[in-house]
Order: sequence, then structure tokens, then C-alpha cells
Amino acid sequence: VGFEVELSTKGVVIAPGQEASETVLLMEPDWSAVAFWCEAVALSESAHITLLGFKEESLQGDRKVIQYFEPLGVQYSFTDQGLELKKVPSLAPGHLIYNLIGEPDVAQALVMSLVFKRIPFEINGLYTLRLKETDRITALEEVLNAFGVQLESTSSSVRCLSYPKLFKKPSVAFSTYEDHRVAMSLAPVSVLFDISLRDASVVDKSYPEFWKHWSSLK
Repeated sequence: VGFEVELSTKGVVIAPGQEASETVLLMEPDWSAVAFWCEAVALSESAHITLLGFKEESLQGDRKVIQYFEPLGVQYSFTDQGLELKKVPSLAPGHLIYNLIGEPDVAQALVMSLVFKRIPFEINGLYTLRLKETDRITALEEVLNAFGVQLESTSSSVRCLSYPKLFKKPSVAFSTYEDHRVAMSLAPVSVLFDISLRDASVVDKSYPEFWKHWSSLK
């Protein structure tokens, strides 16, 4: 936008009194949101979703999310339009271990997918997850408890090594804990169960069109 910026080891200095020039900026889409569409594909019997505007080259750490979902049967490819996600047959992994220290925002979608695919897992590096809009580890524990699933957690990790023979069917509307990612991580579970949410509009914080896009799925 035409600002002069000085970079140093102490920080960034932008001198006052500068005026922004008229310009057009092309903003890269948010890769953390891809996690919820990966979750939807992973939990579906067959799905093919195109997410517009995503490029193969990205500086966002959350780009790794598509690699994290590959063992769950989510195949990805890039086209001129963007990112394509497709459900493919896959062998059930015996035990998956992740370190999400650089991508904690994808944890909820990944946990939900692993649980409902009955894959034993351990996810480490979740140091910031208890300090987000809500304590996301506690929220995961409470939500999954409604399905009869018991997570094991520490201050920075979650794991689940065994599952009930049958998941419970939830009988109440879920709290979204005033957290947009709680709401979005529960949406794909509706592929398997009837899901009701309280305060679904919480997604407006990061993805105002999420429910519009969700309702467009066939």
C-alpha cells in the first residue's frame, strides 16, 4: 500500500503521517478452515469438494493439514480453480501420532475425524489449545463424552487408544463454547449423527459464510 517500513531485530517501525496508496491486494484464503472440509470428506462414504483460491505454494503453516488427513482417506490435488479434496479407499491405520505445535488450529477437526473413524491416536504440541477462545481440550473431552468416548489429556496433548463398541447418540444440543472452531468441527459429524448446536453463529468470527457453504453440499 506504499508505506515505508523499517525492520530491525527489535521489531517493525512504520513512520507516522504516511498515506496509503490505492491498490488491489490478493489475499490468500485461510488454510486452517480447510481442516473442517477435510473432516467432512474423511467422515463421508464418498465426497468430492473443490475449495476455490487455494494454491499449492503457501507460507501458512496450516497448509500441512491436507497431509495430516491423507491417512484418513482424504486425497488432495491442485487445479486452476483451487484445492480438490476427494474421498478414496484407505486401510485403517493402526495408530497415528501427530505433533501440531505449529498448527494447533486444525486439532479439533483432526480429533473428531480420528475418533469417528475409530483410529487410535495421540496428538502432541497442543500447548496453546487451552488458552484459545475456550479451553479447547476440555471442550473436546466434553463433546466426545456425549458420544461415549473418553479422551486422555495433558496440558498439551490428547489421545484415544480405544473406543466403545457403539457410539452413543447425542440427545441434547451441543454448546459451541463461544468458539467458532468448536462449531465448525461438529458440523461434519452430522454426516453420521443428527447434530444440534446452540449459538451456531459463533462461526462469524473467522468464517461468516461457513453455514452457507455447508448447506451447498449435496
